[in-house]
Amino acid sequence: MISSQPNLTIGSTEAQAGQHYRGFEELFNSASNAPPYHVPMGRVWKGAVYQVIDQVGALKEKHGTKEFVVWHHVGYFTQGEDLEIMNNYAKVITAFS
Repeated sequence: MISSQPNLTIGSTEAQAGQHYRGFEELFNSASNAPPYHVPMGRVWKGAVYQVIDQVGALKEKHGTKEFVVWHHVGYFTQGEDLEIMNNYAKVITAFS
């Protein structure tokens, strides 16, 4: 099992994923990485669904992983965006089922 605890910024398109990531990055930097603290952001699974499938597939192949633990902060995005991100992640999971 890999516990990568990524934050999810998965979009239906690359442009949408970029928008999600920039929003998350801005909020993270203002809330968690603000002086005097410098907190590393950690892993972010970003990109369109097919790109995240590739990311997960590479980890699965490299390490023979059978399970992943995902950490997603609910409330960074609007409820609609959060639901879309989670639905996109469900598509990633389905690709490996």
